[in-house]
Amino acid sequence: MDNVRSNILIVAGLVVVGLSLLADQIGIGSHSNLFGYKQIAGTAIGAVLFSIGLINMATEGVGDSLLIVVGLIMLVVFVLADPVGLGAASTVFGYKQVGGTIVGAILLAVGLANKLKD
Repeated sequence: MDNVRSNILIVAGLVVVGLSLLADQIGIGSHSNLFGYKQIAGTAIGAVLFSIGLINMATEGVGDSLLIVVGLIMLVVFVLADPVGLGAASTVFGYKQVGGTIVGAILLAVGLANKLKD
């Protein structure tokens, strides 16, 4: 039953993130060029749901490798967002980058800890 709950959290998190990121394009956003506070909140909530699902799956011994891969990808993408042109063209490490880097590092650490525990 826990595996089903993990899968539901992962899918729900991905759906919420997807809807938040694409809100303006699919007609449920404010149709502006700005990434609004509701989109930021939705993306954060979706990422938290997704992360909880992954961590729950990893504690069952199922998703350690997945947790490591997702954490590593998040860590690299958020740290390198500005240099590769994904972030704002500034030298400032923004709050979204800080949050994404922290979540990626936590996922990576939990996955590695579970892997090493076995």
